[in-house]
Amino acid sequence: MQKSRPGAFAPDACDPPANASQRYLTRDVDKENVLAHALRVCKDALMTTRFTYWIEGDGKYLGYLNDYPDHWTQGDNIQDLKDHLRDLHETFSAEDIPGIKKESELELA
Repeated sequence: MQKSRPGAFAPDACDPPANASQRYLTRDVDKENVLAHALRVCKDALMTTRFTYWIEGDGKYLGYLNDYPDHWTQGDNIQDLKDHLRDLHETFSAEDIPGIKKESELELA
């Protein structure tokens, strides 16, 4: 784990302390780096999707993205499965593929 300076924000925090720019960020480059990092962290934190998984008798992890329940994938362990699920999400999000069913929500009131 990285040690941070007193008053510096943690790598997993979306907002730096109010006085960070006054205490440590004296150059515009420093400010840009901190803002870019905060945006990346917040973007990563907000980009999530739900998935369903189970372990088969042979120890393989099977699962699917809840938005795309017809498209299963597998992995040797939970991390491997998550990597494959990320690949599926990237593919399905980047392209308009005919015949891909997607689950969504409908606001009723």
